[in-house]
Amino acid sequence: MKRICKVCILAVLLASCMHRSTANASPQSFALEPCIKVSDSELCQTVDKSLSELSGIVAHSSEKDVFWVHNDQGAPKIYAINAAGKVLTTVTLNTMDFDDAEDISLGDGPEAGRKYLYVGDIGKSRKKAGTVKIFRFKEPLAGELANSEISINDPQLIRLKYSENKEIDFETQLIDPITGDLFLIQKDKFKVFKAKHSDLMASNEVLGSGSLQLLEVRDNGSWDGKLSGGAVSPDGSEILVRSATQAWLFARSAGQTIDQALEKPFLTISLEKEFNGEAITFDNLGMDFFTVSENLKKEENNTADPQPVFHYKRLN
Repeated sequence: MKRICKVCILAVLLASCMHRSTANASPQSFALEPCIKVSDSELCQTVDKSLSELSGIVAHSSEKDVFWVHNDQGAPKIYAINAAGKVLTTVTLNTMDFDDAEDISLGDGPEAGRKYLYVGDIGKSRKKAGTVKIFRFKEPLAGELANSEISINDPQLIRLKYSENKEIDFETQLIDPITGDLFLIQKDKFKVFKAKHSDLMASNEVLGSGSLQLLEVRDNGSWDGKLSGGAVSPDGSEILVRSATQAWLFARSAGQTIDQALEKPFLTISLEKEFNGEAITFDNLGMDFFTVSENLKKEENNTADPQPVFHYKRLN
């Protein structure tokens, strides 16, 4: 995939193809939206340089082209950015520390009618094998985004255990908008774990070996090895899972669970080259999708080359 640098426009048509025929998924294609020149040396508008290790992204539930993102490790902060990568709002989770936050999702929570953000501290650098942590808090409303700083004093901590007493590396978290169940996908194997919505709602902290249930999901083949992020469309009808170089789109039929849909045929989408792409999300209408990446760190001066927000527009 080549950039046409002289005119500073990306107009790459990304071919999407079905690996197996299915009545539930029609051929899809996506085009990478042209990027806007902002200087002689930059091809695209780029993410704020302070966001040097982005690993999760999810669209705001109601605001078009506004996204929640977070860094991999470090301070417990969530950022609202726009499609050009500019930070609009910084949300600080008081008293909480991330060991290895890898993905973020939207879902229901204890208060009816409000959306909650679920930040998955699910990566390999967790301090305790056999356990993952999920931080949950109310999504700031559209009117609150005018504030440059928001503090969350009472984020909920949900601890989930899985039966294998060893460290499992997860980078993909999905929340089913239909059932409210939460799913984690193992990074280096196509294994899916599930936390039931009833368990997530049971209390502030969820404990016990039965809370996170291993689901046996067939390996569809053609995976390139390292699953680094995922998303479910707002209506629950489609699922995206990505690696560093590709995304896979799964169509979900009425009545199917997420894990059943992941056993179905899928569509493969080639992604634009990123330094270390780990994050993907549908927009809040479920039409287009967006990706972001970690920055390229330069060891000689400890700086980073900012990465763009890539917008993939659905063509059909």
